[in-house]
Amino acid sequence: MIAQNEEGLQRWQNTNIDVLKHQKAICFLVAGLSIDDTAKELGVSTRTLERWFKHPEFNQNLGLAIKHVYVSSFAKAVGYVDESMNVLMGIIRDESTLTRHRIDAIKLLLDFTAKGYQETFKNQTNTEENTVS
Repeated sequence: MIAQNEEGLQRWQNTNIDVLKHQKAICFLVAGLSIDDTAKELGVSTRTLERWFKHPEFNQNLGLAIKHVYVSSFAKAVGYVDESMNVLMGIIRDESTLTRHRIDAIKLLLDFTAKGYQETFKNQTNTEENTVS
């Protein structure tokens, strides 16, 4: 009976260690470390780490972590759009700025606006097509 309990405890400890290593691996990979560097940090072989990629749960958690970082970064970047537009408008309006820099600022502003318009138009067209279908 004691041997069974010890075996169960060992299995439980090994499982928790694996989960912790998987979580650390995901953090390292999302932070931009290579597979080789991540394996070294965890004290496992590259082959072991590559086997983890075959586990659906590991891949799902890695994908969720990457998505979370992407969404957070995108949200932060969107917060700077208004400030960036104001800087560009300041450059455009400042008559002491070199003409070529003012023209570059105008081009950036127009390109950004055009891309936003194109995306809005494309999304609106897709929505109308789906509504008609």
